[in-house]
Amino acid sequence: MIMSEIGTGEDYHQLQKWGMDILKVGESLGSGALAILKKDSLIRLGKTESAEFKKVEEGPIFSSFKLMYKGWDVLGQEYELEEHISIQANKRWFQSEVLLRTPESLTDTLVVGIVNLKDSNQVSLIHANMQVLFTHGDQSEHKDALGMALLIPDQHYSGVSKAPVSGEGVTNSELLYLKPSGGVYNYYFYAGWEMEHQEFSKEEYFRDQLRDTMQELSVELKVSVK
Repeated sequence: MIMSEIGTGEDYHQLQKWGMDILKVGESLGSGALAILKKDSLIRLGKTESAEFKKVEEGPIFSSFKLMYKGWDVLGQEYELEEHISIQANKRWFQSEVLLRTPESLTDTLVVGIVNLKDSNQVSLIHANMQVLFTHGDQSEHKDALGMALLIPDQHYSGVSKAPVSGEGVTNSELLYLKPSGGVYNYYFYAGWEMEHQEFSKEEYFRDQLRDTMQELSVELKVSVK
């Protein structure tokens, strides 16, 4: 971990010996950040009474942690949210499972987003039991190709939209509306960068990788012990 060594006295959006931050997010929802749609307003997850981090698992194949927020102020109503984020070795995605506790009788919409500051095309894919919203183009701060995608199981998909390009609150974002299944929301965020793998400069290659990932994530695993 080198967080204590980067971004001090240097521009972390320029290539350094440790690498660089290739994603400028501004007032967007960045790389899969969350918000609530309430009364036609998008309220990002941010201002809370408390925020807690808990490491769940850490290993060479699989790692995960939980983020727990209490007292999230959404236009005068207080919400609680728990997000369980996990990663697997050799995968270009992370998984997010979200438990949202809302004030009684409220049915506001949970929203996840992708930054779009470079006016890249929004594209949707449908495959097996999953839907994908993605952008691709020269949208990295290194001025080369970057693809970003949200992968949503069908039972959690509730539509897509765009945030405004200016104004107060969340802007410059491709938005995907979520609905719960069994009380939980589930989605994946996927990214592929040209500097990491040159083939990601091609949109069709990025599409193919997304299709393969959708197929992989749609397969139900059954384990038996003999």
